[in-house]
Amino acid sequence: MHDHFFSRLGKKDRDLTNSTNHVEALEEEMRNLSSKLSRMDQERQKAQDELKEALPEIEQLRKKLAEAKRALDDEQLKKADLENQLARLDEDLKFKMQVLEKELTEVKTRKEVEIHEMDGKLQEQYEDR
Repeated sequence: MHDHFFSRLGKKDRDLTNSTNHVEALEEEMRNLSSKLSRMDQERQKAQDELKEALPEIEQLRKKLAEAKRALDDEQLKKADLENQLARLDEDLKFKMQVLEKELTEVKTRKEVEIHEMDGKLQEQYEDR
C-alpha cells in the first residue's frame, strides 16, 4: 500500500513536472508572439506614417498626370487641326500650280503664235525688198 502511494505520488510528480514544462513552453511562446505582435504593430505604424507622408505627393502626381493628359489631348487636337490645314493648303497649292501651268502653257502658245506671225511678216518684208 505504501508502494502504491509512492507510485501514485511519483506519477503525480511527473505529471506536475510535465505540466510545468508545458506551461513554461506556452509562456515562452506567448512572449515570442507578444514580441512579434509588438514588432508588427511598429511596422504597421511605420507603414501608416510613410503612407501619410506619401499621400500628398501621390495626390500632386495624380494632378500632374491629369494635367499632362489634358495637355496631350490639346496637343493632339492642335496636331489634327494643323494636319487638316496643311492638307487644305496642299490642295490649294496643287490647284494654283495647275492653273499657273495652264496659264503658262497658254502664254507660251500665244507667244509662239506671235513669234511665228512676226517671223512671217519679217520674211515677207525681207522678200519684198
